[in-house]
Amino acid sequence: MLQHDIILYHFTSDLHVNGCLTEGITKGVTYTGQTCTGIGFLRGTQWLTCNSDFNQAWGINGTLPYDRTAHRLTVCIPQQFIENLVPWVTHGRLLAPKTFNELSTCGDPENWFIYLGAIPPEWIVERVKKSMECGRIK
Repeated sequence: MLQHDIILYHFTSDLHVNGCLTEGITKGVTYTGQTCTGIGFLRGTQWLTCNSDFNQAWGINGTLPYDRTAHRLTVCIPQQFIENLVPWVTHGRLLAPKTFNELSTCGDPENWFIYLGAIPPEWIVERVKKSMECGRIK
């Protein structure tokens, strides 16, 4: 890790953590709203945060049958790839203009970043699994 690398976090489920560790973080999408052919998504947008807390507001009332915050991956983005990293609060409106406000209503969007492209597995420098014992992290 170099002094000017950026450290951020990606949260994922038990179901997806092994894929992230072996293939990288590659399947990220951003909801862009309804289209005439269905629901629109912008692919290749990996969601990251500078908030390391397992209690992510966006993960609390989800409709998925699994915990999207079961694992916290620490991602070290090398300086030469920083141009692919954009803050949600300044670029979300450009990436998802129809849904920016909706997506920004839960959680702490000022801490969110989108990485445009794939994050290789070697940039994942740590995995921490959330403990269910009293809400403490092991």
